[in-house]
Formats: sequence, C-alpha cells, structure tokens
Amino acid sequence: MRSRMLGGVALLLALCVAAGNAASGVTAALPVAAGNQAAVCQELINTNPNPASVPWDCLCYSCKGTKGSAGAKGEEGLQGTPGRPGLRGAKGSPGATGLQGRQGPRGFKGSPGNAGSRGPPGPVGMRGVGGAKGDKGDPGNDGFPGTRGPPGLQGICPPCKGEKGIAGDMGPAGVPGLRGQVGLPGTNGLNGSKGDKGDVGPQGGNGAPGAKGDLGPQGVCNCKDGAPGAIGAPGAQGPQGLTGAMGPRGNPGVKGDQGLQGDKGSQGDQGFQGIPGPCTPHVRSSFSAYLTVSYPKSNLPVPFNKILNNPQNHFDATNSVYNAPTNGTYFFSYQLSVFGRVLVVGLFRNSRLVSRLANGANRAVASQSLVMRLSAGDSIWLQTRNDQSNGIYFDGNTDSIFSGYLIAPDVCDESGTRSLGLPTPAPTHPSSYTGWAGEPESVFVPPDTNPAA
Repeated sequence: MRSRMLGGVALLLALCVAAGNAASGVTAALPVAAGNQAAVCQELINTNPNPASVPWDCLCYSCKGTKGSAGAKGEEGLQGTPGRPGLRGAKGSPGATGLQGRQGPRGFKGSPGNAGSRGPPGPVGMRGVGGAKGDKGDPGNDGFPGTRGPPGLQGICPPCKGEKGIAGDMGPAGVPGLRGQVGLPGTNGLNGSKGDKGDVGPQGGNGAPGAKGDLGPQGVCNCKDGAPGAIGAPGAQGPQGLTGAMGPRGNPGVKGDQGLQGDKGSQGDQGFQGIPGPCTPHVRSSFSAYLTVSYPKSNLPVPFNKILNNPQNHFDATNSVYNAPTNGTYFFSYQLSVFGRVLVVGLFRNSRLVSRLANGANRAVASQSLVMRLSAGDSIWLQTRNDQSNGIYFDGNTDSIFSGYLIAPDVCDESGTRSLGLPTPAPTHPSSYTGWAGEPESVFVPPDTNPAA
C-alpha cells in the first residue's frame, strides 16, 4: 500500500512539472526527481521571489487550492504493464482506505491443530430387533475333575496305652548266694527211631576158603584080607566150593572230588542235507490313508478316505477296508487324534474283534501296532464302539492315519490264493457292520475322570 502511494505522488509531481513547462513555453529536457524537486521548490519559496519567476510545478507542489467536489468514479482501466520501480519518495500522509482488493490465491494447507476434548456421550440408541436363533453348538468338552473335598472329622482315639516310663537307676549288686548241691543223674532217654535203609553196597570179593570137612565113615569092605596093595597116586583136585553168602552192606563212602574236564572230542560227521526251505515270490501289498472328518459313525468302518499310498489297490478307499491278497504275515498300525470325547476303537478281521484301544477325552494321540497272519480275501478295518466313544478328531494341526503291509507270504505255489502283486477286485461290503458283537456294551471312563478315584 505504501509503495502505491509513493508512486502516485511521483506521478502527480511529474504532471505538474509538465503542465508548468507547457504554460511557460519551457520544454523540460529531463524529468526532475521527486526528492530534488521538493528541495528546489522549498529554496525558491524561502527567497520570496517574484511569483511569475516561480515554476508552475513548484506552485503546484507547495500551494494548496480549494478542494473541489469529488468527481464521479471512473471506470476501472486496463491493467498496464508494470513499470520500473521508481525512487522512493517522501513518506506521504496516510491515504484513504482503498477499495477491497481481489481475493488472493488459496494459501497452503496449515498443520493440523491439537485434538479437541472428548465430547459428552451421545444418547442411548433404541434397542435393536432380536436376531434369529442360532444353530445348536457342538457339545462342550468334558469338565475338569472337581476339587478335592475337605478332610473328614478326626476320629475318636480309643484308650491308648501310656508311654513307657524312664528306666530307673540300677540298684547295688546283691550278695552272691551259696553254691547249690550237685543234681541227681538224669534218666536215659528213649531210643531213637530206626534209620532209613542204606544204599546197596558194592559186591564183595571172594570169601576165604572154608574149613576142612570131617572125615567120613569108613567104608565096608567085603573082600578078604589080602596082601596090602601099593600106595596109590594122589587124586585130582576136587571142584571149587560154593560161593559164600553176601556179607552185610557197608556204609557209603565219602564223595570224591570232581575230576578234571576231559579233552574236547573230535568233530562229528557232516549231516545229511535238509529239504529246501520256502521261497519268497514277488508279491507286494501296502497302503496308508488318513481321514478328514471328526467323530465318525460307530456302525461303519472309520472312513480313511484320503490315500497316501496304495499302489496295488488292496485298500478299498470307498469302504475303508483292506483286503488281503494272499496267505501270509501282515503288519498293521494306526494313530488317531482324540479330542472332546472319549475313544474306544477296535481292529476287526472279517467282523471279528481282534484288538481294542481306549483313550480319554483330553487332546492326545492314541496308537497301536500288531502283526497278524491272514488268509487271502480277509478284510481288515477299524471301528468305534458307539457314538459316545468315537472321539476321533480332525483339524489342520493333526492327522489320523491307518497303515499296513505284507511282511511275507506263506507259500510259493501258483495257486489262486495269490495275486502276485496285481490289483484284486474289492469284495462287496455291507452298508452297516455289527461291530462289537459279543462284547458287553459299556461306557469308557478314563482313570483321570473317574468320580470314585
């Protein structure tokens, strides 16, 4: 605003000078600066010159005429080209308030102010319309065992025996008594019972020769007395006498020391070659599958419907039943995720329960493995006892898997009991299974939740 006022004063002085020169017939060669013009005019006025000699522009600058009536406001002229900035003139009196200028361009967005204080809470809205009743939720998990109750009242103690008193001090030794008389001799004891008969002793040797027998009676001679004959030759030795009777059995001898170990005997002759053993044909069978449902039905095999391995197609994924291709020895195993319900599950062979397994309702894994001998065409599956004991659970963190394979077949003949590894058609299975036939119906109560425990 100030620069516009100075520019207007300078323009007014220039017009005055131009008008004075035109009136006096003087042509100005150069324009006079506004600051110098005021100083020159002030000096001329101070010397009281002839008014005719004072330039008109000085009179216009220093003299004030009567204020004329305000003219009508002219139309707004076109905006001229901006001129060069002139010299700064003397500070003029403050002019009248100018007209309101045009609205300038929009300024930059200011920084956000501080957050205001929290307003009072609004009025409570109207109560909404009640929603539709939701579906019934799954049954909750079994509760934890209750806290142990307070101990019972203390029983009444029967009359108790008093404590043993403290032993008294030992008294002084007494006077030794007189020596007693010698006692009478005791009577002899009864004879002991007869001992057991001893073992038979070794056979005795030949006895000593018996005594010479008495001379027999002299024979009767019917001959006449003759001359004595010559002495005869000695006779032959008589026969040996009879063996004497066995003497009494001797006492058993003392056990002798153990003898030294004998030398190792020589190797025996090689035995005969045995009959050929069984061979192992190229028969293979294996499977592994897992389920994708929770709490399966109890009147059907547990549905292991996702196949992990089944190259020979001996496992029927539609019915979740494994069909043995040949007579042989098989291995089966299963691990089941349990949560929310107790689990009682059994492994069946041709509708006959082979093994069973039980587990509580807490999150856990139940597993079992076994080796079985099967015949060709036998069926194997898993089945829960009832709907209250089917706690097999499926989620994204655990898997329940059923696996098995053939260890070795029984024979190597070319009979029809083997498929030699080729796929066999699955047998027809019923729509429901009798399950735990012959087993008493009962509810499994884990030890950790037994109320009587």
